[in-house]
Amino acid sequence: MMLRVVSTIIAVLIVVGIFYGGSQDYAIGLFQHPYDKWAHGAVYGLLTYSFWLGKGRGRVLWVAALVLAITLLDEYHQGFLDGRYASLGDILASLTGIASITLALLVLNMRERVK
Repeated sequence: MMLRVVSTIIAVLIVVGIFYGGSQDYAIGLFQHPYDKWAHGAVYGLLTYSFWLGKGRGRVLWVAALVLAITLLDEYHQGFLDGRYASLGDILASLTGIASITLALLVLNMRERVK
């Protein structure tokens, strides 16, 4: 139970960081290319894993869809910020992180069912 609560808190803090932190002036150019793509993959992969743990280790695809929606909202939000812009490359990098974690979790779930 404690793991679920802590994981959910971490996931919510990541989302707050994405939207609030991403709207601050220091976010402009925080990561240079190509490290910005690695950051997207890592952050959204971690967010996927945190939400999955918080959800009680179920519904992997629903968690992936939620995190993808957050990714799309983040890029949409960036389109309205000075010095920031929406990027298909960022969406694809985020999707890579989401898909990597989702695939790993699906494989782990299948292995547990086979046992």
